[in-house]
Amino acid sequence: EVEVMRGVRRPSTTRDSEEAAEAGVGVYLAQPCVVMAVKDGSAAQRSGEIRPGDFLQKIDGQPTKGIGGTELARKLVGPVGTTVRLTLFRMSDTTGSPIRELEE
Repeated sequence: EVEVMRGVRRPSTTRDSEEAAEAGVGVYLAQPCVVMAVKDGSAAQRSGEIRPGDFLQKIDGQPTKGIGGTELARKLVGPVGTTVRLTLFRMSDTTGSPIRELEE
């Protein structure tokens, strides 16, 4: 499992509202729940634990099986500074063990 913090609030010239202060973890997914890319400078990249090809099995302990892309994206986005726990399996890992837990 990997725990990553959602986004980093950036200074803005417009007034931020609580609703607008949301961000994701910085991964691009393809069905079925495979990380295609990790966004430069994102929490996912800073964790050093999430790589293209990793399979996203759970988000905050909830299985991703059967969840559509829109719902997956909604679960990854949340208030800036909050954390989300991702259970990932590395496709090249023959042991089937989850990636170690990491707190950021």
